[in-house]
Order: sequence, then structure tokens, then C-alpha cells
Amino acid sequence: MPAKIIWTDEMLDHLVRQREAGVPARKIAEELGVGSTTLEQKIAELCLEGQPLRKRVKQEWPQEDVDRIIQMTRDGMTAPEIAEELDRSAASVNSKLTKLRRAGVLPWVGQGTGHKHSRKEQDAEVRALLRRFTAACEVIKEATQRGVRDE
Repeated sequence: MPAKIIWTDEMLDHLVRQREAGVPARKIAEELGVGSTTLEQKIAELCLEGQPLRKRVKQEWPQEDVDRIIQMTRDGMTAPEIAEELDRSAASVNSKLTKLRRAGVLPWVGQGTGHKHSRKEQDAEVRALLRRFTAACEVIKEATQRGVRDE
């Protein structure tokens, strides 16, 4: 069982100041030498006691960071890797990546087309592919049968 953390007044003051400054919880936890879960539990406890602890203030994306996220993505870095490098949350980086893809700045990954296919479109594509495959099989079958008859 982990040792119980004794929260000093200094630790609590630091927590409140950093939280109000919009510092991410994981960074505050690191500064205080406690786990993220422990810190989140303490924040919840303080909120229940009436301490007004705001959530992290939404950080704007300076153009320099936008340029870096674009370059890091093109270099093949993952969202968690980029988040670590820019000291942001992975959710924030994913959100920014989605906005950049919607704006056409970065390509969509996975689908390759930039849009999702509907089920009807996928079914129609599969049917067309099967028709071409079946037709090719018929041609091969006829060619092989002719070869057998010619012998």
C-alpha cells in the first residue's frame, strides 16, 4: 500500500497557484512529487470543501507551436510524442491535428481520402469489385477450357 501523502500548507499553496495559472495537473503532480491520481483526488477533495479550483485554462496555440506540430506530424511523430515535446495534453494535440486536417493543412490518415465512406458507398464499391473479379474468372475459365479442348 502506497504511503499516505501529508499535504503541507506550502504544497497546497503551490497547487492552488499553479492550478489558477493554468498549469496542467500532470506537471503540478511532477513538481510536488506526487502521482497524478493523488493530485486529482486532492483537487476533488478541495473542491468539495469549497476551494474554487478552476480547471486548466485553455491555452492558445502560438503560430510557432502550430508550425512545430505540423513539422513533427510530417516527421511521423505520434500525438502523445508531440504532446510531450510541446508540454500539452495528448487530447489538445489531437484536437489541433483534427482542426489542421479539416483546414487541409495536414492529410487525413487511415482512409487516405480525407472523408469517410458511407456504408452504401462501401457496399457499392465491393459489389463492383466482385463483378470485375467474377468477369475475370469467367475469362480465365473460358481460356483454360479452350486450351483443354484444343489439345
